[in-house]
This record gives sequence, structure tokens and C-alpha cells, in this order.
Amino acid sequence: MSNTYSPKTYLAAFGVGALLMAFGLFAFTQMNDSETSAAQILETPDVSSGVQLAAADGPREMTVYKSATCGCCKSWIDYLEKAGYTVTAVDREDMAMVKAKYGIPRNVQSCHTGIINGYVVEGHVPVEDIERMLAAKPDAVGISAPGMPVGSPGMEQGNQKDPYDVVAFRSSGEVAIFASYNK
Repeated sequence: MSNTYSPKTYLAAFGVGALLMAFGLFAFTQMNDSETSAAQILETPDVSSGVQLAAADGPREMTVYKSATCGCCKSWIDYLEKAGYTVTAVDREDMAMVKAKYGIPRNVQSCHTGIINGYVVEGHVPVEDIERMLAAKPDAVGISAPGMPVGSPGMEQGNQKDPYDVVAFRSSGEVAIFASYNK
């Protein structure tokens, strides 16, 4: 049994290979084009969430949506109030609905969601970063300390401090590092 192939077979195989290479190059180019720098996220408007972003001027009043049973959320609210913020806490059982309403992608979610002057503050974000965001007025949905990093405000556990980032984010999931801690 011999394995001889006609010139048409080789030509067809070459054509399929060329198409696969072209598609792979196109996909790679699109992937690289979709990478976003911190400057782009902080300067380019994000209108995909459908939530109107207000100007960041105004009083330091925040509404915080949280679970009624979450102690670290209460600790973060206490931290904000000690820093001079007026906080209205709203207990919700359906936090997923809150996160969907404000365009918070899964990759930046945490236990509670704050809204201040049209921006989202997701999770245990330090006051300094909230102030910097309000002063900079980035065209982003908001900032987040994704997850529940030990050592962040409201998550203190003795001297333990895990490294974590605060990120600026868009509803599309694009993120840029806004600040880093304990690294």
C-alpha cells in the first residue's frame, strides 16, 4: 500500500494551512489590539454600562449596597465614616442585580458596592484612592479592590497584609492598575 498523493491534494492541504495561518494572525492581531493601557481606561469614555456617569464634584456622600450579614462591609463603612464620608447603607439580598445594574464585571467584583458622585467603588478600596478617583474624574465605571484582600480597609486581621491592587475598570471587563498595596 503506497501513500502517494496527487498535486491537487498537496495544493488543497497548502490552501487549508494558509487559511489557518491567516486566521491565526488575524485573531492574534485582534487580541493585541484589544489590550488596553491604564491611560486609555482612565481617559476614554465608557458608555457600555448604560449608567450615566455624573461629574465627580460634590459632597462625600456614598450609598453602599451590601449583605445584611457581612461584617467586613460594616467595618469598611465605619472606616469611611471616620474619614468624613456620609454613608447610606442599603442591605440587599440580590447583590448580583446591583452589580449588573452598575456594569461591574465579574473580574473586579467584591462583597459590597458603593456609589459616589456617579462612580462605583467596589470592595475594600482605601479612601486615598476614592479621593484620587474623584479628583481625576476618569471616564471609567469606577475603581475596585477585587475580592476581599486581607489588610485592606475593613479586612484588617492583625498584622497580616496581603498584596493587592486597586483597579480602574469598565463594564466590558477592561482594567488598569490604579494603585498597589503591600507589594
